[in-house]
Amino acid sequence: MKILFIGTDVKLFEPKSSVHERFLGFSSLGEEVHVVVARPSTQKEVYRLSSNVFIHPTSKNGRFSSFIKSFFVGFKILREIENLTGLFQFKIHSNKDG
Repeated sequence: MKILFIGTDVKLFEPKSSVHERFLGFSSLGEEVHVVVARPSTQKEVYRLSSNVFIHPTSKNGRFSSFIKSFFVGFKILREIENLTGLFQFKIHSNKDG
């Protein structure tokens, strides 16, 4: 299974942060895990957290434009997955941590 997350926490790029460690744990959930970070960050390129976890920063100015771009990036990833597998499945998950 291939998994897509859309989030806003730029601490994902900080090694040893709790968010970083949590997403490393998600690597066992599927063959590929893609995370779109909908916040401005200095990271411009896709960041490989582990062999099967990929972080896609939006790198836009402002939260709103980053949020909008995150959906375009997410749909691009879903299209690529669909082309590779011929299957289009996804679940929407909300994680509300405080």
